[in-house]
Amino acid sequence: MQAISTPAHEQLRGDGIVSRAEGYGMLSSRVDGNDVWAVFLATHEARRRAVAESRPVLLELMSYRQSHHSTSDDSTRYRSVDEIEEWRERRHPIPRLKQFMMRRGWWDEARDGALKDAERAGVLEALQVAEKKPPPEWKDSLFGDVYDTLPANLQRQQRELEAFMQAHPEVLSKAH
Repeated sequence: MQAISTPAHEQLRGDGIVSRAEGYGMLSSRVDGNDVWAVFLATHEARRRAVAESRPVLLELMSYRQSHHSTSDDSTRYRSVDEIEEWRERRHPIPRLKQFMMRRGWWDEARDGALKDAERAGVLEALQVAEKKPPPEWKDSLFGDVYDTLPANLQRQQRELEAFMQAHPEVLSKAH
């Protein structure tokens, strides 16, 4: 919703999006989008109220973009390096959740490492199995799983791709 490098208050000329909900008869809430528990509770309550009252609920989850907006953006032009580091090290949702869990004794560093190692091994094993399988039929993968009857524009694209693949069979063999 926001343009690159333009603060929300300049784009919206007001207090974010949540303040507009009332004009549309909507319930609304603004939540710290970097707080997993706040998001969970707000979402839970929004769903409860939407179902109970049969009306929409707008949640504005305030978050912080950790990196540049795009490859052509340099966010240090409008944010200090200290601000970026502060968010990365102390206010990022994952470390915040980990710290919360550690304070309550719910986090075990050794178990976390073992789980990561086991998952990594599982992914590598699945990758080896997948690499041995033949590639899927491209026609079915690209065109056969969305529409019961292909629209005319996709039928044209399918014919063009078939003609290309017949003229250049090496392309498919190199891709796999």
